Amino acid sequence: MSAVSLADAKKEVGVRHDEHDTLLTGYLEAATVHAQNHVNRIFADDYGADLPSPICIAILMHVAFLYRNRGAASDGKNSELPNGYKMLLEAYRNFLGA
Repeated sequence: MSAVSLADAKKEVGVRHDEHDTLLTGYLEAATVHAQNHVNRIFADDYGADLPSPICIAILMHVAFLYRNRGAASDGKNSELPNGYKMLLEAYRNFLGA
């Protein structure tokens, strides 16, 4: 489960209804796993419920990207995460593979 809440994700993408809760929850899980893989850490093990703000912001950026591009064709446009995503996570990378 993500340390970023569904309410945070809904606020980030501007959704006020419950119709997309399942979709957004899936995006939260995917974005969290992607961020963990990028930094080579398991957030729950390293941070518990106190995930650093830059990591939360990166996860929310990824969720918003997925939500806003959910119907996009695979024409190569909108296939890259927003600038700043990697920058937000870089300080938390574990290069030792621990």
